[in-house]
Amino acid sequence: MRKLTILKTIVDLFWILSLITTPILLFFIAFILTNSSKDGIPIRIQGILYDEHNLSTKVLLIVTVISYIIIIYTIYQFKKVLREFQKTKIFSEIVFIGFNKMGISLIIGAILTGISSLLYPIFSKSKLELSFDLSPFILMLSFGLFFLVLSEIFKIAKHTKEENELTI
Repeated sequence: MRKLTILKTIVDLFWILSLITTPILLFFIAFILTNSSKDGIPIRIQGILYDEHNLSTKVLLIVTVISYIIIIYTIYQFKKVLREFQKTKIFSEIVFIGFNKMGISLIIGAILTGISSLLYPIFSKSKLELSFDLSPFILMLSFGLFFLVLSEIFKIAKHTKEENELTI
């Protein structure tokens, strides 16, 4: 249980920091969107550096911010699941519904991040850039699918537990 307490503490700290930084990020995004200058404040969100601010990159910036907010929602769902684990309610509906919501939101966040990271170089520099490294897109997509699988495993385990309780 000590590992669970450490994990919950880290997630809570990350949650608090994201609650502090999100309004600041939204303020800067609103400033960039209303600023008519093409050269504005460079801002990096989820590994993408937005240094040009024309109309198409502003749209991609909004998509990236939406993806960031979806990831923060995933952290919130993770906090709820960890809280259930601390209460030793392993097979609670909150757990497998939380895993399912985390999986779906990570997949949506991955797709939005992938779209932004692929299209931003095209719109800003008019060239296609491909990089073959461990991208956030692949990692988020993998974790999203993992949480969906984990949700199904917990549903099956809960059903098996209920059947075992009825047969004894």
